[in-house]
Amino acid sequence: MTESVPQQAKVVKVSLATFEKFLRAQKYEYWDVDDIVFESYLGVSPATVDEIVRTIELYYGRDNEYIYVFDYDDPYEIANQTDWEKVPEVDAERLHDYILPSMAGDFLYFDCSLDEASNGTPITLLPREDSTVHL
Repeated sequence: MTESVPQQAKVVKVSLATFEKFLRAQKYEYWDVDDIVFESYLGVSPATVDEIVRTIELYYGRDNEYIYVFDYDDPYEIANQTDWEKVPEVDAERLHDYILPSMAGDFLYFDCSLDEASNGTPITLLPREDSTVHL
């Protein structure tokens, strides 16, 4: 069940289905992932939403309850200050508030499990205009 989230929430959680719905609602078909472990699981770059969701299901489990999304540029600090039992759940529309703007392009910080999120080293997800591989 989603709830109203105060503006100051630095990390939220969503179901995998909600995360997928959010990604599919974006104008981008392809995504870059900046995380060595997740990239090795993914095996392609850039990746489609289907490939990202399949990787999460395969390596983090279909039963993994939540994806954790950070809204701040220092996730390590957030992780150390968060009461993980009180992280609010949000819907796909509210995830727009967690897109982080930058000069190089907007991005989203996320983790696929509570264990990963509590370490404060999230996966960076960046939209791609096309499927061209850049080396």
